[in-house]
Amino acid sequence: MYSKILKKTVSVSFILALTACANLTLSKNGENLSGEILTPQSIVAKEKLYESTLNYAGLISLYRDVLKNQEDPNIRYKLANSYYQKGNSQEALFYIKPLLNDPTFMERAMLLQVKCLVQGTQYHHAVIEADKLIAKFSRNPESYNVRGIALSQLGKFDKAEADFMKARERFLSDTTAINNLAMLNIIKGDYKNAVQLLLPQYLDGQKEWRILHNLVFALVKSGDTKYALDNMKSTEYYSASKLFDTISNYKFKNNAENFEEEKAKYHRLFECDILIIDDLGTEFINEFVITELFSIINEKPGPDVTVIAL
Repeated sequence: MYSKILKKTVSVSFILALTACANLTLSKNGENLSGEILTPQSIVAKEKLYESTLNYAGLISLYRDVLKNQEDPNIRYKLANSYYQKGNSQEALFYIKPLLNDPTFMERAMLLQVKCLVQGTQYHHAVIEADKLIAKFSRNPESYNVRGIALSQLGKFDKAEADFMKARERFLSDTTAINNLAMLNIIKGDYKNAVQLLLPQYLDGQKEWRILHNLVFALVKSGDTKYALDNMKSTEYYSASKLFDTISNYKFKNNAENFEEEKAKYHRLFECDILIIDDLGTEFINEFVITELFSIINEKPGPDVTVIAL
């Protein structure tokens, strides 16, 4: 059960440098399963709405309805990408296949294929396909970036670092490149170097959530928890025993005289942007504690919040 909790925590993150979808343009009307007429205008409106709310299930349903009436490689690519964004790499790989030999979409399709393989933890296969992509399109920075991520997961850190540097040389965004270089240092346990890479980004006004979370993680692991608490956005630090006391004092009203104070402490667990839990693995975890931890993790609105378990 403890491992299941950690699977739900977010500590550090690579960035795949995803590209947003463009608007649809269709020349043929269709009808979806509910009988609704799909006009170009209604499709564009739905797409904008679903994109703005990160409703990938809605996008998938929309694109499938469109493709039932008219094959369109642009829509097919968006369908595959939506499956990928939703975390369903298997379906994304299935629908992207026809585009791998389409000259107009080949580069984008091959890149998405590699991202899906990384998402599905097929790292060796991802490297092989990334090699093919780079052989055809050597100027694409994202191809080096995604191959670097796969190589890092295989423990080939020097090659991964070389790929991240090549991606940066080809004008991959500094946010993505620096975060991923810092990630290599975190994986290797070199937290101070990770901080040296990430902190200037933060002080320069960079508030991308993965930069923030990785910086907090590196600060805590390098022994500088105080800086993280004093200078980062809403961050709460609890030892495992203090966390469990906070939960039980509120749930069972163990401290009736100071119940309002205990209530405020409990609600801060849900309201803070970053929650750090130290020594979680050293404490006895019963069913009650597991339920409460899942509640905290699941109810925190993501993705710009995180729980770090140390």
